[in-house]
Amino acid sequence: MTGFSNLIWQWYGAEEHERIAAISKAIPALEFLAMDAELQQLTIPDCPACEVWSSKMLPIHATVEACGAVLPDDVSSLLGRVWGLCQSLNDLELPCHDRTIFEFEQWQPLREAARQVLIAMEAAAIEPFLSDLS
Repeated sequence: MTGFSNLIWQWYGAEEHERIAAISKAIPALEFLAMDAELQQLTIPDCPACEVWSSKMLPIHATVEACGAVLPDDVSSLLGRVWGLCQSLNDLELPCHDRTIFEFEQWQPLREAARQVLIAMEAAAIEPFLSDLS
């Protein structure tokens, strides 16, 4: 492991629990945000707008807050972009209980940005260890 995944293990060794917890919540949230609309519709129960904001978007903000100053520049920039796109979606005042919200064209830039940050965070290398880290 190199790069970001190595940084995670350094934080783990230094007992940076808040940062580890934030990353452990951000990766699954980013994975959801990167999904296509149909899979998002199948994954989220109840009110999609409320569920996505609280369980998928707010963990991105928490990660920016907890880790932003110490993240590598590329990850920090990409994560900030994802958070900005989350905020712009929230500003649309998405209708409650409308399962078609994921089909809105504004989701596509968010999906792409989430995919990019997952690559930069080396999520595929970290994901198998998320339960050990948290």
